[in-house]
Amino acid sequence: MKKSFLCAGLILPLAACSPAQEQPSDAPAAAAGASAAASASGESGRAGIERRLDGLVADLVKEHHGAEVGIALADAQGTLAAGAPGKGPAWSTIKVPIAITALRDGGSADLVDAAITESDNDAAYALWSKVKWSEDNATAAIDEVLAEGGSKATWQKPDANGDVSFGYAEWLLKDQATFAAHLNCVADHKQVSRAMGDIVEWQQYGLTALDNTRAKGGWGFDEDSGRYTQRQFGVLDVGDTKSDAHGSIGIALTVVYNDMDDFGSEQDAYDDAVKALDDAAGDLKDMISEGIDDGTLTPVHDCDGLPRAHATSAPEHASEKGASASAATSSEPASSSRRPAANSARN
Repeated sequence: MKKSFLCAGLILPLAACSPAQEQPSDAPAAAAGASAAASASGESGRAGIERRLDGLVADLVKEHHGAEVGIALADAQGTLAAGAPGKGPAWSTIKVPIAITALRDGGSADLVDAAITESDNDAAYALWSKVKWSEDNATAAIDEVLAEGGSKATWQKPDANGDVSFGYAEWLLKDQATFAAHLNCVADHKQVSRAMGDIVEWQQYGLTALDNTRAKGGWGFDEDSGRYTQRQFGVLDVGDTKSDAHGSIGIALTVVYNDMDDFGSEQDAYDDAVKALDDAAGDLKDMISEGIDDGTLTPVHDCDGLPRAHATSAPEHASEKGASASAATSSEPASSSRRPAANSARN
């Protein structure tokens, strides 16, 4: 029997839950403070950043009810990651490549804005349907978009009607961070990028609350397994676009609660996940700034070596946030721009 999940008012039939993500083998107490230790010991380079990421993950696990936490960063040299790899549903983060693909097929810019800025599921499904009816193979077309950003995802098998529960696509954190870092290399990304910089107020936390960042979140609770997940990924724009020092750093985060016994309600889990993402985003921005200053991190400023069909010229700076993001169409539910209760906000 298929499970039914409610995604911000949209019920989607989805296959069984993915297995729980593996925790790091080191006990959180042993790894806590590794970030400070790396700094104090003078450990430098990418190994130093990896140790700081390990420490940040351990601290977040300890401070947020033993949650599974995963972090990935991507720059021109590759990816750095710590904690959970991001297995399981991508939730609404997958709307970003879907929206780009739909625009290539003549999809509505208003629907893109609603699907990204408000995470409106009806709009996202309309974009998915546009791709499905415009392409011989919808997931293959979206895979081409992902490949242009050096990324990939794993999709659910189609049901008897040929439909795919796209929110259940598996998009690992390292692949999300890579796609974000190279988002400006993906043709037709600009409308979606601007929408990622104009997220509605109640969804502005973690990466989406940082300056100079374009990001998208997704979340979901499985009533059968009891797993509650929050995910975010985005691109941090650094430097002046008029100089050679500008570029992009990709970031991806996940927070997963396997045991809801510590929470009085799903809303409590939602609120704690928001705090965890806020804590992570603030520390990561400082870490990235230091890494760029000392030359450990190299922002992406060109598209050399990517398996892409097209590329844009230079990263689009986040100062353009909201420049062209339009209001939701009148067909969107009035509640879509309000923060719903957590038990009706699976997205």
